[in-house]
Amino acid sequence: MKKKMVILLFLSLFFILNGLELDIKAMNQRFIESRELMLNRLDYGTSAAFLPMNLAMSLAAMVDYPEEYETFDWDDGFDDWILGYNYYFTYTDGYLTQYIIHINMPGAIYYMTIDLTWEGGFLTGSTSTTIYNGMLIVASGEHYYYTDDGLFESYLLQDWDMANEVWIDAEQWTSTIEDGRITVMNIEEYDEDLMNWRPDERLTYTWDGELITSQLVEYYADEVWTNSDLHYMYYLDNELMDYILSQVWDGGWVDDHKVTYSYEEDLQTYNLTLEWIDGAWVNAEQEFITYDDLDRQIFSHKDEFFEGDWLNDSETYLYYTVENNPDVIAHSSIELSAYPNPFNPSTTLSWQTDGSFLPQTVKIYDLRGKKVNELAVITGNNGTGAITWNGCDQNGFSLPSGIYFFRLEGVQKTAKMLLLK
Repeated sequence: MKKKMVILLFLSLFFILNGLELDIKAMNQRFIESRELMLNRLDYGTSAAFLPMNLAMSLAAMVDYPEEYETFDWDDGFDDWILGYNYYFTYTDGYLTQYIIHINMPGAIYYMTIDLTWEGGFLTGSTSTTIYNGMLIVASGEHYYYTDDGLFESYLLQDWDMANEVWIDAEQWTSTIEDGRITVMNIEEYDEDLMNWRPDERLTYTWDGELITSQLVEYYADEVWTNSDLHYMYYLDNELMDYILSQVWDGGWVDDHKVTYSYEEDLQTYNLTLEWIDGAWVNAEQEFITYDDLDRQIFSHKDEFFEGDWLNDSETYLYYTVENNPDVIAHSSIELSAYPNPFNPSTTLSWQTDGSFLPQTVKIYDLRGKKVNELAVITGNNGTGAITWNGCDQNGFSLPSGIYFFRLEGVQKTAKMLLLK
């Protein structure tokens, strides 16, 4: 699986929260961040970079059929990982028909449900509803249109006016297609006062064959188009992303940040974000990515660079349907544990299944997703099993301190271990 750079575009949320003491901007930002994290972890290629969020999400999900996804944020106050987001996916006849986003907010029940409609293999509509403590606070509807050749042509977003019980136009996208490639995406917002559409944003793409090599972002202000961002994509000889250079407009194009990518067997296992500060590139963010035997991403760990040190930022876990079949869900009752954890020099790996299958091997991976050991195990008829791991690789050599994972044969769920020496 190749992870290609996606310059993501996200739809704003419009909240109606009369009387609720809640930071609307903060809630909106967390939704945007949660979707950005999810899309960054699903591979749908540069050709979908400009698609509306729910269309991009549906295409992304149907590459590997994730069942659940969760992100933990590092809390300095508690010195621990705190659950930030959960995603839950539902498929019908191989198509993503619903996904639910739950945002962890202490003392609140806060989630969004997105229902998707398909016709003839194309996503034609979606409806999103946001619930806060049992109360509907926003609803929106989306419509997608395609050319006779099946290319994305346009999109309409409408918001639900709960007071008048009518749909109100909010935003529309229109693509310019040349030689089968989308070269310009025009985004307009509906002005209720003037009762017409007004330009808002314009995205211009350049292509080299099947690859997008640049994206220009412009905003419409004071009756003119104004430069905002410019992103250059550079590729390796095998068409994997090498790095992305992003610039901002300040009377001229100025370097802003750069993301470089590293691979093992064509799988992206590491990326490094650098920021241009005072005439030099400096560390900003790094991410390590782990895959399963089907080349599906199952874990990532992200650090932020602060005052000369790398600090914990977030961790994500993805769980999938079995063998990419959306009708066969992985066993959700499996329990995995390692004790002691952290450990030195050994730890006991334990598991409990529902007894419907009896794993015969345990695989151990490092933080970069490389398999470092595989152990033969015996699982009892009741689904219980355990084995001691001595912190060594398959050749018997001691492994360095760090984060490791173990996974049962035939199961996508993993458990994390920390080896400290």
